[in-house]
Amino acid sequence: MKKNKILIIEINQENFDALNNVLKKDDFIGEAVIANEELKKVNFGDGGYSLILVNADVDYVDIEEIVAFANTKYGTKVPIIYIDSAKVHDKKLLSKCFENGGSDYIKNPFDSKELLARINYHFHLFEKIRKCQEGLDQLANFAMVDQLSKLSSKVHIQSILKHQLNNYKRYKTPTSIIYFSVLNIDKIIGKFGLKVGEKLIYKFSQDLKNFIRKSDEVGRWDGADYVVVLTNTNLKAAEILAKKLKIQLGKADMLKGITPDLAFGLTTFRHEDDVQDVMNRVENALHEAVQQEYGKMKVN
Repeated sequence: MKKNKILIIEINQENFDALNNVLKKDDFIGEAVIANEELKKVNFGDGGYSLILVNADVDYVDIEEIVAFANTKYGTKVPIIYIDSAKVHDKKLLSKCFENGGSDYIKNPFDSKELLARINYHFHLFEKIRKCQEGLDQLANFAMVDQLSKLSSKVHIQSILKHQLNNYKRYKTPTSIIYFSVLNIDKIIGKFGLKVGEKLIYKFSQDLKNFIRKSDEVGRWDGADYVVVLTNTNLKAAEILAKKLKIQLGKADMLKGITPDLAFGLTTFRHEDDVQDVMNRVENALHEAVQQEYGKMKVN
């Protein structure tokens, strides 16, 4: 299996060829940059580079710029090895390379085995760090996304509510909450089974996501209960949206001849609120709406 690519920033083609011939011995793939025009064409964000080799004598790019190129989307940095051709070590250059994020430094002419050993060390270290960061990103995403509905998770909605409450108390921006439930999901699951119920929750959630404004946040709270966070929205506007939601989502074809039975609770932020206060109030509103004979919508 081919190893990832190594970007080689060199002064001339001969130097690149010499380095690339060494890299080929260990199945690395070298890509050359020997002028500023070529450097501008390099797609660092998606280039898939696992290491950068740099001739320390290049004059068409600053060392500081090379380090900026080395940053990846995962928050890790591609290792940089500087190669110095000077007969005597330039201590200022050496310090500058390491101060600006260099991972290693080697003299030219170099020993091929030593160069490959250094490259492999930094390559494998980078791969371990990258995989670790990817795993952390996946865990973070797993925590933020409800795996059944693919909407925001309860944990993420709680975080959003906390953030919006802080904004409300600072800027007095009206923010309202819609908390609603698909009341007949348990009956459907009891009759048709859990797998059917899970598929219906997913389909219903996608219909909900498509209907909600892009500026709003929607998440699955528990079971078939959902929370919609409406920023820059007072209670009157929230009621209008909730009525539209009730009509639109009430038409959803969950199963042949079965439509969702919905109930809604609404509230808005108050100055003394914390997240628990808001959720207690809107959950109570939903509970009262469920008890109603008509309308199934309550504002607290």
